Amino acid sequence: MTVRKTGGGRRLLLTQITGYGVGGVERYCSNMLENMDLSGYDVTYYTPQRIWNQEEADRLRSLGIDMRAGNMSEPAMSASVGEKLKFHFTVVAQLRALCREKSFDIIHVNTGSIIFQAYIMFFARLFGIKRRLSHSHSADFTQHGGRLRTVITHNATDLLTCSDVAAKCLFGEKAAPGAIVMKNGIDLKKFAFDGAAREAYRAKLGIKESEFVIGHVGNFGPAKNHKFLVEAFRIAADRDPALKLLLLGGGLEREVRAQVQSLGLEDRVILAGQQKDVENYYCAMDAYAMPSVCEGLGFAGIEAQASGLYCLFSDRMPPEVKVTEHAEFLPIEDAGLWAERILEARGKTLRREDAWTAVRDAGYDVRECAAALRRLYDGA
Repeated sequence: MTVRKTGGGRRLLLTQITGYGVGGVERYCSNMLENMDLSGYDVTYYTPQRIWNQEEADRLRSLGIDMRAGNMSEPAMSASVGEKLKFHFTVVAQLRALCREKSFDIIHVNTGSIIFQAYIMFFARLFGIKRRLSHSHSADFTQHGGRLRTVITHNATDLLTCSDVAAKCLFGEKAAPGAIVMKNGIDLKKFAFDGAAREAYRAKLGIKESEFVIGHVGNFGPAKNHKFLVEAFRIAADRDPALKLLLLGGGLEREVRAQVQSLGLEDRVILAGQQKDVENYYCAMDAYAMPSVCEGLGFAGIEAQASGLYCLFSDRMPPEVKVTEHAEFLPIEDAGLWAERILEARGKTLRREDAWTAVRDAGYDVRECAAALRRLYDGA
C-alpha cells in the first residue's frame, strides 16, 4: 500500500505538456505515483492543459497529491507563431506562480517535446529548483532540436529515458549515453489475461468466439500510423471473413473512420474510443498490431504482451519493446506483409495466462519501477 505523510518533506513537481487523460505519459506518471512510497514528499502534478480523466485524478488526490491544470489548449501545428508563443509564455507564467507558492526541491518533466523540455529546464533552474529531471518518452525525430537539446542537457541535473532511441531524440547523440533508463512499469496483475473478461467484453462488443480480433491501443495521429494498419487489415480481411479490427484511442479518429467507411469495413472495424479499463479490451483481442512511425518505447506494446497477445511491431520502434518471444518487427513500407503476418497470427497457440511472468522478468513490474524512481528522487 502506498504510504504518504501530509505536509512537510521535500516538494516534488511532476509535469507534462499534454492534458491529463489516458495517454502513455499520463499512465506512466500515475502508475509511478500510485505504487510509490510517497512519505516525506509533498507532490504537485501540473499540466498546462486540462484534466480529462477525473476518476484517475481523484485517485491521485486521495493520496494527497495536489492536481493542478492550466486549462489551456495547445495550439495546432497550423497555428500562428503568435498563438504558439502565447501558449508557451503562459506555461512559464503558471510555472513561476507555482514555484513562488511552493518552492519546489525537484521537478520531473515528462515529455518528448524538445521545445517544452528546453524552456521548462531553463526556467526551472532560473526559479531555483535544485533537482531538474528531464524524462524523454518519445522518438519523434521530425522535431527540429538544434541548440534546444543543448539547453536541456545544460540545465537538467538528471537525464531520464524510456529507451536508448528516446534518449538520442531528446538529448542528442553525445549526451544520450548518460541518460538513465527508467522502465515503464505496469501493474502485472491488472494486465494479466482474464478469461472471464474476454468473454464479457467480446459479448459487449458483439464479437463472436469464432472471430479473430486484431487490436491496437493508441491515440489517433500520424505517429501511430492507423491508416496503414487499416489498409493492412483490408488486405487480410479480403482473405479471411472472420477477421475483425479493434481500435482504442482518442484524437484524430474522424480521418480513420472516413477511411473505414470508404473501404466498406464498418462491420469489420470497431472504433471503441478512449477506455479506462483497457486491460479488459486486451483480453478481448487475439493478436496485437502496432505499426508506429516512431515511439519512445511503445507502452501499450508492453501491456499487450503482459496479456499474452502475439504482437506485430513496426521496425521503427525501439528493440526494448519486445519482452517476450511472441513478438516480431516488420517494416512499415509493405502493408501486404503485415496482412500476411496477421493471417499467420491466427494459427499461433499461446498460453496467455502465464505471459505476464516474462514481462515481470524483463523488469517491468510497476512496484519495482516505482521504487527505483523513488531512489532517484532521494538521490540514492
